[in-house]
Amino acid sequence: MAFHLAEASQDTLAAVGDAVGLSTAEIHNSVTRLRDAQLLQQGSRKVHRPHLIEFAVHGARFAFAPVLGRTAGGIPTAQSAPPLNAHLASNGSELVWKHPRGSLRAETLEPIYRSAPEAALKDAALYRKLALLDGIRTGGARVRGIATDLLVKELSREV
Repeated sequence: MAFHLAEASQDTLAAVGDAVGLSTAEIHNSVTRLRDAQLLQQGSRKVHRPHLIEFAVHGARFAFAPVLGRTAGGIPTAQSAPPLNAHLASNGSELVWKHPRGSLRAETLEPIYRSAPEAALKDAALYRKLALLDGIRTGGARVRGIATDLLVKELSREV
């Protein structure tokens, strides 16, 4: 949700919920957790970008430890998805979020939240950020470095 708020902090909570696939109660709980973690600026729903970048780069792979599963059809993520796939040669280690509308059959990766694949299908910018976050969560040093550079650029853009 923080990635979506980084681009749309003025949206109503209902609009945010529709965009990311969360109920109103889940949105309220998420906003509270983001405030408690100091990822939102004091007294607003505006993302504190330096804190979000620090968490995404240094904490997310521990807070959202990757859970890999069996081969299935799904939506490409991490090094299998744009923009990271444009910077890496395919080495056969494709990853997907299991999803019926997926375009690739590969090893599955549990998304950071159950609604992330649906939200990614609705919003290309959000998809890029989530896929890059998965690159940080799952990749070796080289993949993490490239994913980090790309995600920092994405999150550093002002809306």
